[in-house]
Amino acid sequence: MNDLRPVDPLVSRYPLPLTPERARREAMQARRNRLKLPKGHPYRWLPTWVPYGIARTLSGSARSSLPDGAH
Repeated sequence: MNDLRPVDPLVSRYPLPLTPERARREAMQARRNRLKLPKGHPYRWLPTWVPYGIARTLSGSARSSLPDGAH
């Protein structure tokens, strides 16, 4: 059973699977509302124009955050 749970589900679903679009949308909303994304979120420190794969690698995102079917 998978016991992954978001730290703050109102800000982000991370470490649950995220699509690139979802990750960017969460980052934009968090910045707009001056909220902090959880550690490991692909766009916690990076701008949303960075490609998702590179953002995941640089941020050290958990493998669990890959979209379904991308494992």
